[in-house]
Amino acid sequence: MNKQVIYLCAVGSENDCAKLQYAAQSNFPDYEIHVVIVSTSDKEIKSSFANATILSIDNVNAPEPNLIAQALYQYFKNIINPIILFSSNRFINGIAARLSALLNSLIVTGVNDLEHSDDQLKLIKKAYSGALNRTTITDLNETMIITMNTSDDKHTSVDKLEATDIKHIQLNLNNVKNICFNNLSDEEEINLNDANVVVAGGRGLKNSDQFELLKALASNLDAAVGASRPVVDSGWANNSMMIGQSGKTVSPEVYFAIGISGTIQHTTGMEDSKCVIAVNTDKNAPIFKLADYGVIGDAQKVVKALIKKTAK
Repeated sequence: MNKQVIYLCAVGSENDCAKLQYAAQSNFPDYEIHVVIVSTSDKEIKSSFANATILSIDNVNAPEPNLIAQALYQYFKNIINPIILFSSNRFINGIAARLSALLNSLIVTGVNDLEHSDDQLKLIKKAYSGALNRTTITDLNETMIITMNTSDDKHTSVDKLEATDIKHIQLNLNNVKNICFNNLSDEEEINLNDANVVVAGGRGLKNSDQFELLKALASNLDAAVGASRPVVDSGWANNSMMIGQSGKTVSPEVYFAIGISGTIQHTTGMEDSKCVIAVNTDKNAPIFKLADYGVIGDAQKVVKALIKKTAK
């Protein structure tokens, strides 16, 4: 019977694999560890792991997610139900998602812990801004891609694996096409993450025309425009403007919450703001508990008044 294998994947070097080694050895002690490293440069990559494979992509000057995913697909496509581990970050998660689509496999990103027992695997990750853990249970009889949040202090305690079998595979992926899209957003708009002042609107603004008023106010204040999830779901604002649990987290000097009720789904994304100014018709709206200054009134009327007051 062939020994079961778990695959640790990385791009450019084996550093991420060293961090994943702890999780692999702790949860899969009877599994053989194979390391797969994708190289997109001419620099020679070495590995201190046993059973390491270096996938070298020809004619590429910089890491590109589609090409890297294609390289990994060429490697894994004939392997039956592999368990594939990556270290989690935004760039790697993008590669893992592409590989999952190519392999038609299960993927779980941002996993904090694994629990392996019999033929099942529990994948534990944070939910609700870390307030709760969410557990996914899956059988080990299907291809599985996992990206893990790894810590630097754990992997130093595991045994060193001496390299015994390093394979170099040269790949030519010239047939992979990359499509570039123009950024349709207004380049003059201030980025939410960099803004000192954020003007955010919610459903208290009754329609998209009223929400558009925030842009005039933001222009007067040199501010960025944000939105609650209901506004984004209604199509009044694009997804990049969403603040909260499902969107961005901001901590500006001043945060205007206009027509926003203040549910936890939104406030987790702005609760570190230095000064919060809330506008709402409901005097009992939860946002007022977080606000430094509150205005009880119609959002549209208040915004129009602020636009006149702040006009340059």
